[in-house]
Amino acid sequence: MKARAISALLLALILAAAMLVGCSGDIDQANEAISAANEHISEFNRLDGEITETFGQIEAFGGDDADLQASLDLCDEVNAMLARREQAIAGMKSEFDKIRTLDVSDGIKTYAAQQTEIAELRGQVDAKAKELVDTLAELIRAAMDDTLDEELLSSISDRIDTLSSEGEALQAELDEKEAASAQYFIDEGLGE
Repeated sequence: MKARAISALLLALILAAAMLVGCSGDIDQANEAISAANEHISEFNRLDGEITETFGQIEAFGGDDADLQASLDLCDEVNAMLARREQAIAGMKSEFDKIRTLDVSDGIKTYAAQQTEIAELRGQVDAKAKELVDTLAELIRAAMDDTLDEELLSSISDRIDTLSSEGEALQAELDEKEAASAQYFIDEGLGE
């Protein structure tokens, strides 16, 4: 979470570096792209908190059908938020790609390329999260329909474990790339 906030802050500082290189038209375009990317990053981060809170309310076991239906509804809410986050990710990628085509320093272009890759990884993490939510919804529906037997429970449990492990590995890669990109920004003096 801190790395995402740092990315947004560091991205805002690119404007200062962009003013030192490139023509004014490209600087203006880079500034607009940075502003738009920051809006997408803010939306992504806002949704992150909402998704985490809502996901934490999902209960796959226990309770009556009304409780299970409420959890199933929460799965739908999380998926809707993930879809909105997908739009924010697409917006980030688009803006960073614009920056890479402008007449700005190679350092800024490299940083923008890193941010595009980070946005793509965010999308992969969210895709795993959606698979996990869909699997939980399958579990809840089976519990509601009284079709949850040991074999199905074992199969769903294995899928949840696999998806969780894959998601954690992607998140670790994302965290590493965000930290490396933030360090690159500092090392290259892009905010100076």
